[in-house]
Amino acid sequence: MKSILDYQKKVETAYDNFANKYDDELGSIMTMFATQLLRDIQIPKNPKVLDVGCGTGIATFELMKRVNGKGEFYGIDISQKMVDFCRKRALESNQTNVEFRKGNAEKLFFPKSSFNLVISNQAFHWIANKEVALNEMFRVLKPKGKVALVFQGGLSFEDLFRAYDRVRERHPEYALFETPRSPTLEETRKLFNNVGFKENKIYQIEKAIRIPPSFLWSNKDLTTSPWKIGFSLEDAKEVQKEIREELQSIKQNNWDKTVVYYIFGIGTKKS
Repeated sequence: MKSILDYQKKVETAYDNFANKYDDELGSIMTMFATQLLRDIQIPKNPKVLDVGCGTGIATFELMKRVNGKGEFYGIDISQKMVDFCRKRALESNQTNVEFRKGNAEKLFFPKSSFNLVISNQAFHWIANKEVALNEMFRVLKPKGKVALVFQGGLSFEDLFRAYDRVRERHPEYALFETPRSPTLEETRKLFNNVGFKENKIYQIEKAIRIPPSFLWSNKDLTTSPWKIGFSLEDAKEVQKEIREELQSIKQNNWDKTVVYYIFGIGTKKS
């Protein structure tokens, strides 16, 4: 249990520290994912919606635009700074039918059958116990309600994460962050079925990218990613060096190439 609590706290701290920079650095790509996710679902009239891992509210406000602001909208996030940012945005845009609160996806504080739509944009891969969280989403959905998720799938950054994990295992003294364990496409399908969702539409897109070891450690900032929390600059440089060496030993000239898989999962609660 301690490792899970540490994991959650590091994610929370990282996103608290990242909140003010989030939209500038990731706003455009997060809007792209939100747009694609919402395009795949039929949004009910006057919906009652929960956004799990709402971040700065990008998906919430994008959905509100699509229904002309009609309905009830709620967002939760593990980061209080993200929640504060969302509340400020709602206030500035005079949105009175949206509420943001700090919360844990594995223990939603809403009653059973509260919503007809639950969405989550690039947050599910950070959740420690994904089956518990998906069961919670199922619980708070009304019959015929839908869940719609997009997240990084298993095997994303596979070589980079494997190299990192080998270094982590060599350095128990650092209590390094455990990398996200996201389900693969097939595991996602089984997860949706096991929880009880029907009429599932689950698919994957992939993108090959170049990414250096500074993905895990940038010398500029050691506070805005979970694996950097609690590290000194010198320790981070040493670990980054070891990760680079691990990657070079397995990939040689192509050590900086990796693949990211994005999974879209949409399901219906039939009863």
